[in-house]
Amino acid sequence: MFLVLTLPHLLWAQKSPDVQLLSEPVRELNNLPNGLTDIEVDEEGNIFLLQSGNHRIYKYFHNTNYDSVLTIGGKGIKKEGFNYPSELDVQNRQNCFVLDYMNRRLLLLNTNLKVTKEYNFLDVNSQSVDDEEVDIWPISFAAGPTGELYILNQNDLKIYKLDTYGRMQTSFGGLDYGGGSLTTPDQLTINPGNYLFAADTTNQMVAVFDLYGIFQYKIYPTASFKWHHIAVLDNYLVCIGQNRLYFEHLLTRKTGEQVMENSPRIIDVEGTKDYFYILHPNKITVHRYK
Repeated sequence: MFLVLTLPHLLWAQKSPDVQLLSEPVRELNNLPNGLTDIEVDEEGNIFLLQSGNHRIYKYFHNTNYDSVLTIGGKGIKKEGFNYPSELDVQNRQNCFVLDYMNRRLLLLNTNLKVTKEYNFLDVNSQSVDDEEVDIWPISFAAGPTGELYILNQNDLKIYKLDTYGRMQTSFGGLDYGGGSLTTPDQLTINPGNYLFAADTTNQMVAVFDLYGIFQYKIYPTASFKWHHIAVLDNYLVCIGQNRLYFEHLLTRKTGEQVMENSPRIIDVEGTKDYFYILHPNKITVHRYK
């Protein structure tokens, strides 16, 4: 996820698990499709939802009060078909990236969810990095600020940087990268400060790199629960659990937790400068910041 968010009001006491950082829902969107796995919100407030099991993407339009929806997908290998799409990344209202996992490709979609560019990793495999042939099966990705791509490869646990033409530039991470070694990484995301975060849910750890692949530091969140996903909102790391959210300020290292009592499980979150969106099974709750 690539989110722009200003949270000056979230400077709370360190390690206060009962602190409530979000308001009660100011809005709910109900009757959504089953099996949603990812939420993104663009700068206009349009909501993008991913349904991996049914190979579909949904776009709900803010200017129609979310009453209009555009859908693309269905199982297939051609441009507008997917085979278990696993991640979305919406950088602005113009571009939406989708990782088509089983087809081993990354697609760039326009505002109408039409495919405008394809990165096929079966083709990329014919290239090499550091004079070595590369076999890429991406499990996560992040899009950089100038269109470069960072691909997490499940075959060697390395992160590969591609330019806007899909040409490989460098690689880093993996099992033998010193302090920046990765053993079981499963998610990438870039924050507005242009740092790359690689999450390892097995070891409950997040490794941070700059966009050249230079290792910076590792974070071991002190959450009171086991988290399954992360988001980075401005200077805040958010860890997502079954019914709790953990927030850690990346500069002050102050932390807090939000308990979502009497709420369905949390699948994913997204944020804008005004609202915080929580994806639950069959609904989205929209919150303001306290």
